[in-house]
Amino acid sequence: MIAVTLPKELLKQLDKVAKDTDKSRSYLIRESLYRFLDELENEYMKREVEIELNTSFYELLLNACKEPLELATEARQAPFTMFSDEGKLYVRNSKGKVRPLDEKPANEFFEMYKATGSTSPVTYREVTFNASYYLAAARELLVNKSTF
Repeated sequence: MIAVTLPKELLKQLDKVAKDTDKSRSYLIRESLYRFLDELENEYMKREVEIELNTSFYELLLNACKEPLELATEARQAPFTMFSDEGKLYVRNSKGKVRPLDEKPANEFFEMYKATGSTSPVTYREVTFNASYYLAAARELLVNKSTF
């Protein structure tokens, strides 16, 4: 448990949203932190990640995912499966929907990741809508290099 002092205007807005959505203050504050804490970290703690690959990020993932790889997104801990089939990379989300992951956005994501070290998917929105998946894969790469 923590105590936070909010400006009157912000508290008033919080109470209005809580009433309008029938959600508690605690729930809305917790959701706000889940959604924006990574973005704040990115804003205040930019850092480069030094990773040398002998191949592209996409090729690395293709090889690593010949057997399906079970991962989870960082913020929501939403489980998903990354797998490759016939030279193409795919992700199956927690709802069972399968979508292809294209090579160019994957490699552009990784270059931006190396430059910023950001763990916020929002950072990569200009490059890809699949950043949550790529972040989980990159985290796996850094933590468990034997997988890749």
